[in-house]
Amino acid sequence: RQMAFRGAQVTVVSGPAAVKPDQKDIEVIDVVTAEQMYQSTIEQYNKGADIVVLCAAVADYTPAKKSSVKMKKREDNLTIELLPTKDIAAEIGKIKRQGDILVGFALETDNETSNAQSKLERKNLDMIVLNSLRDPGAGFAGDTNKINIFFRNGDSESFPLKSKSAVAEDIVDNIPIGIGIFELPTMGSPNSRLVYASKTLCSIFGFDQATFYAMAQDDSYLQYLPDVGQISPELKERFWRGETIQTRHDAYRQD
Repeated sequence: RQMAFRGAQVTVVSGPAAVKPDQKDIEVIDVVTAEQMYQSTIEQYNKGADIVVLCAAVADYTPAKKSSVKMKKREDNLTIELLPTKDIAAEIGKIKRQGDILVGFALETDNETSNAQSKLERKNLDMIVLNSLRDPGAGFAGDTNKINIFFRNGDSESFPLKSKSAVAEDIVDNIPIGIGIFELPTMGSPNSRLVYASKTLCSIFGFDQATFYAMAQDDSYLQYLPDVGQISPELKERFWRGETIQTRHDAYRQD
């Protein structure tokens, strides 16, 4: 919902869930099995997704054999052989295109930080959101959560216990996407755009959080761009011309 609210074209691949997006501008693809989720997610990524948020808690194993009829109770022990499912985050990490952003999630019970950082590196993620079941009020089956975010460049940020809607805002605020400019056909003019800048870009351009979003027509909003010497004139011109500019989180520091 947060991504759609900020102007992104959103597709949700969802397993059986009690809560699903109900906005008309969000496409929902329903799946049941881990294999179906893998196939659908890969398909959507290959269609050109720029940002992939991998937040589903997909089962790590699946039964090796399936029965088409009810299995009757037996007197002896029953052993079920399990096979590993495909690791969706890792598979997308292998085919990730330059400039695309992958956001992963980690739910941990021990060695939380090291496990999350290891997952970020192994799966070629740009950012990972850590939940710890040792934190009261965090995790599933509740209206609150407490997260830590780790970035590929080594930065991290911790957040206090918040409502899950507020946590969603924090996550989207910190996705290191640089600048994304999305057409808003509902605004009536093809030149009307929603300019979404990440928290890092806000600091570079001098925006405060009150002007986190800028709605403008043509080049009339050029006056709002501060004269920041380290931002090249070419980059500014491309930005105000309406081009989509994708940069990596750790490149901000170099710019």
